[in-house]
Amino acid sequence: MTNTTFETLDDVADVDTVRNVRELMTDGAFEEYQDVRHIVEARSRDNARTPMQWTDGRHAGFTDGDPWLPVNDDYEVINVAHERETTRSVLSYYRALIDLRGNSEPIRYGSYELHYPDDEQLYIYERSSDERRVVVVLNLSADPRSADVDPVTESASLLLGNYESVPEVTEEPLDLRPYEARLYAEPR
Repeated sequence: MTNTTFETLDDVADVDTVRNVRELMTDGAFEEYQDVRHIVEARSRDNARTPMQWTDGRHAGFTDGDPWLPVNDDYEVINVAHERETTRSVLSYYRALIDLRGNSEPIRYGSYELHYPDDEQLYIYERSSDERRVVVVLNLSADPRSADVDPVTESASLLLGNYESVPEVTEEPLDLRPYEARLYAEPR
């Protein structure tokens, strides 16, 4: 789900946010709600409280009644029913991660080794057991990054990635796209 927009102050249910906005407007810091709306949408807790978008039906399938907060406008496209039907959805990705966590001995019980500890944009680590190791490679930036990851060799198999296509592992550094995540496994 994405953050919703609150067109008017009446759409906001968070009491603290409403009080703060009214104070700002009374003090003359802002004349109209539209002038302060960006602050509300960035800081209000109501973004996390909007109705769950189950379907593309009325009120996103959340209720037959009137929800206490407006449903996000994107509910027809972003909803659980659509995610369940789509192979490359966020829901499918998280299910695959949960499955890996539950069925991978190195991920659950293996030793942990961090690579590039001083790089704030790359998070690369390895979990190893006696028979297998898993290497997690994450680019946490909006920019492409290149990483020379010693533990990932040509014999590694890709377990999971968040991009549709992932190049084969070679002896060259890994070229990572913005916010790319890859999990590799290989025997020890």
